[in-house]
Amino acid sequence: MRMHNFLILLFLTFFCSLSGFGQERPQLRRNAEDTDQDGVDQGKKKIIKSIIKNWNIQEGVFQKKVSLDTLQENFHIFHPAYKYALSNTYTGNYGGPYLNNNFFKRNYSSEFYFTRTREAYLLTPDSIKYFNTTTPFTLLDYSQSENKNTKNETRFNVLHSQNVSPKLNITFRFDQARSDGQYNFQANKNNFVSLYSSYNSDRLNFYGGFIVNRINNEENGGLLNDDLLLSGKENLIVRLTDTRTELKNAYFFSLGEYKLGSFSGENENKIFNPVAGAIFSIEFSGNHKIFKEGKDADNSVYFN
Repeated sequence: MRMHNFLILLFLTFFCSLSGFGQERPQLRRNAEDTDQDGVDQGKKKIIKSIIKNWNIQEGVFQKKVSLDTLQENFHIFHPAYKYALSNTYTGNYGGPYLNNNFFKRNYSSEFYFTRTREAYLLTPDSIKYFNTTTPFTLLDYSQSENKNTKNETRFNVLHSQNVSPKLNITFRFDQARSDGQYNFQANKNNFVSLYSSYNSDRLNFYGGFIVNRINNEENGGLLNDDLLLSGKENLIVRLTDTRTELKNAYFFSLGEYKLGSFSGENENKIFNPVAGAIFSIEFSGNHKIFKEGKDADNSVYFN
């Protein structure tokens, strides 16, 4: 197709689109005769205002309101470890183990020792954010490094939340990240999937769900010789060639509060006044770490 024909076709397509938007929808042409016996216009659709409430749970079942920001705030801080610490020591690429350089702020929430250097990549019951929304809410997040074929880093995150009723919410979340690393056999992959729910009323607050985390780190044992850094070569020789560490973690949790009290006021202006309450919390978790070595790998230099 010649260029001028393409421009004409593009112009006509654009013009027709504007004309289509400018036309009045036939089904919205209503007059006084198109109302029912109660005088309600059948042509008008009910508009629901989107209101989203977001919070997390602290100190048992107490709600702490958090802000919901769908803009790219601090988008340059792509590494989760740097969202909790200003300075870290880590293996150089996304998904690898890290250590907070501030000794006095090495606070760990995981009871499993081997996941403490990877907590920023995990989703735990304590870090979940709960929702209550009048309309379904979906958030997609995708980012990729400049070169997708060399030393690639990719992140893909999905969150969907909606209310089944004004009091009952269901939320699904899936995060996945992959990084090839700077050296051979340094690739990292981590992901988690979670489905959780919340129910909030005057007397009862209930939360529950499950979380599955998985981290896969290739282990190269470091460079065979530090002088290789000055060789100018792209593929540097490492000590291990086919070894990796797998970390798997799963949670099933439930917590809530039932409050005792009475209502004051009338009709829609009733206010619940709690006087006492009972709190419960149940959590089952499983963790394991596996170190794997390929069948054909020769790592005898590293493992005497």
